[in-house]
Amino acid sequence: MRAFFAVLPLLSACTINLASTAVGTDEATLPVVDLASLDLDVGAGDLVVTGSPDATDITVSVEVWRGFGGDDQDDDAMDALRIELRDEGDGVVQASVFFDPEMPLYVADTTVTVPDAMELWLTDGSGDAALSAVAKVCVGDGSGDLRIRDIAGDVLVEDGSGDLEVSSVGGNVEVTDGTGDLLVAGVCGDAGIVDGSGDIVVDDVHGTVSITDGSGDIFVGEVGDVEVVEGGSGDVRIE
Repeated sequence: MRAFFAVLPLLSACTINLASTAVGTDEATLPVVDLASLDLDVGAGDLVVTGSPDATDITVSVEVWRGFGGDDQDDDAMDALRIELRDEGDGVVQASVFFDPEMPLYVADTTVTVPDAMELWLTDGSGDAALSAVAKVCVGDGSGDLRIRDIAGDVLVEDGSGDLEVSSVGGNVEVTDGTGDLLVAGVCGDAGIVDGSGDIVVDDVHGTVSITDGSGDIFVGEVGDVEVVEGGSGDVRIE
């Protein structure tokens, strides 16, 4: 049993659902041959993407869940589930998970495993997401908590609502965040943050930190340099 709605702490990356039922699973796999990046598009549901040094395939695994009602539509939901995984050429893989036709009472939780040398380009609808151990991350996220960890290169995030954590990044970080608390830590390069509302914590950034903030408290720990362009409302503390 799980539910569609939850209140989550900043560092949590899973949804605790109030009432739903597992319906079924499906999976698609594509061998990696001269592939450099994954362009991933998912709708409603939780998402986990993990890079592995041992992976030789891109694997997309999906578990379908039903909310209240819709008991007689389980077979229809599994028939409507689409997992598209194809080589677009020029080193790019396109992956999509969706229902066709749409199934409003169902969500698809998605787990993706890729080689850790791949870049990830993600468009995410709603639901929590955890991304780790890939070469680079570029994310457009709608709603839900988002955790990004252990990225070798740059991280670029446009986030709508929900808490956001970005940590252990080998390159630069650029974040445009709507609502929700934000943690940025362990960045080897620079960190640029444009934030709407919610508290911000930034620590252990080797380069320059630039923050433009609407509302919420700001804490900046050990960084190379810092510029708070606009503090908005809320306390600002710089160590």
